[in-house]
Amino acid sequence: MDITIRRAANLQTSIQEILKGLDTSPSAEISIFSEVAEEVPLAAIAFDKALTRQEKLTSALFDIRRKTGKTNAEAGISELLTDQAELSMRIEQLSRIADAKPREPDYVNTRRANRMQSREEPAQHYGHSSGPVEKMQVNLLDETAIAAKQIELMDKKRQRTEIKDRLAELNAVTRITLSDDTVATLKAEHLL
Repeated sequence: MDITIRRAANLQTSIQEILKGLDTSPSAEISIFSEVAEEVPLAAIAFDKALTRQEKLTSALFDIRRKTGKTNAEAGISELLTDQAELSMRIEQLSRIADAKPREPDYVNTRRANRMQSREEPAQHYGHSSGPVEKMQVNLLDETAIAAKQIELMDKKRQRTEIKDRLAELNAVTRITLSDDTVATLKAEHLL
């Protein structure tokens, strides 16, 4: 049976949810008022069934994952996902720069520094200051540099959108073929 990569991703999520809900605890609670000799074998049978179900679902999950990974690489999806992650990181980095305030003219920074220096100097003892060293914050980029980073940011966002569109297209048309065992397991779980 052939399914799209998008469907494969949804199936993987569904299988993982079922696996999380399975009770495969190797112990069971049995009422002290019941027939222990009868209850223990019944609990053991339920445990074996849950283990078998867990094994089949896990095999199906990784059969889908293997085939999806191979197909993603062949179709170029893996490379696009890497490109998308790189662009997202670069967008985050550029956003901090593109939102910065521009550098003030040198005369403003000089005047500010002079004003700070004219304040009472901290006392000096044997070449060490007894008070905090004053520093001033200056913006490093001028308006032109910030504008260039804003343009670069918009370009990276456009590129990321194009990749997202291409990925959506590839996920809708790229297909994998499920093994007969996987199909049987998914049908038994009412996922197909």
